[in-house]
Amino acid sequence: MIIDLTMPVSSGIPLYTPDRAPEIRQIASIAKDGWNEHEVRITTHVSTHIDAPFHFFANGKKLDDFGIEKFVGNGILVDYRKQKVVEKVNVKITKGDIVLFYTGQSKKSKEDYGKDSPVISSSLAKELVKKKIKMIGIDAFSPDNEPY
Repeated sequence: MIIDLTMPVSSGIPLYTPDRAPEIRQIASIAKDGWNEHEVRITTHVSTHIDAPFHFFANGKKLDDFGIEKFVGNGILVDYRKQKVVEKVNVKITKGDIVLFYTGQSKKSKEDYGKDSPVISSSLAKELVKKKIKMIGIDAFSPDNEPY
């Protein structure tokens, strides 16, 4: 099975309020300048991204505090479409895996993207930490709800 988890960056991309939409504008064209070039303005919390501990903790590690090996590994796709809370995984997960949760949230409209977002239970999060996975990914704006 192939599941498309991409979310191309555009001005119409679903956002977590109060994020600003990306701005993409052409600043040079072949007709006028002899080449094409675009300017892209984007916040660090739009589309596919990685949240480092610094995102929530003033003294937390930033992405450049991690070696590149932390971002490379065996990807495990967990398909949990139509579930509100992911309580357990139904696939084998081992130390160092990168666990990707597919919930279908990314396929919702721009207006509905932030509504009723599925989450990963705290008990599953603790289980994944015990297994010493490298990271998780989810096609929603957050793997949990406030207070995070």
